[in-house]
Amino acid sequence: MEINMGDRSDMIVQYFDYLIKEYEYHIEQKDFYPKMFEDAIVVFKSSSIRVEIVVEKNRALIRMGNQADSQRDWFEFPDVLKHYAPMIKAYIFPEKTSKNTWDEIVENQLQRLAVILRQHCESVLKGDLSGKEQIKAIEEKRNAKWFAHRKN
Repeated sequence: MEINMGDRSDMIVQYFDYLIKEYEYHIEQKDFYPKMFEDAIVVFKSSSIRVEIVVEKNRALIRMGNQADSQRDWFEFPDVLKHYAPMIKAYIFPEKTSKNTWDEIVENQLQRLAVILRQHCESVLKGDLSGKEQIKAIEEKRNAKWFAHRKN
């Protein structure tokens, strides 16, 4: 696959193009901010689901949800993945070394996330939100742990 290493929004589209080709999504938003850590955002939209993929400070992140819901009610990818594939860690953020570039780090994250999303979250990509309550429970548990940690 020929990857455009300049514009990270293009990089996102190239790795997640299967959303368009196989699941009938289209691109609702695509932005690249070269002056802000080369951040990028692409929002893919189907008839019922939105998938937001962001590169922020060299970290690739995913949020997804029912397009009828407000964004604050969307799911964080680690919560979705914990429901469908609890043994897989959603995010791995490699360290920058003299042997790699930031673009290579971001590209590796996007490539990995594209595969995981496709393999383990296909039902959500197709619009099946039957696991919504379980995913929300995972989110609430994660948030409770975070708040308990912050109090200490």
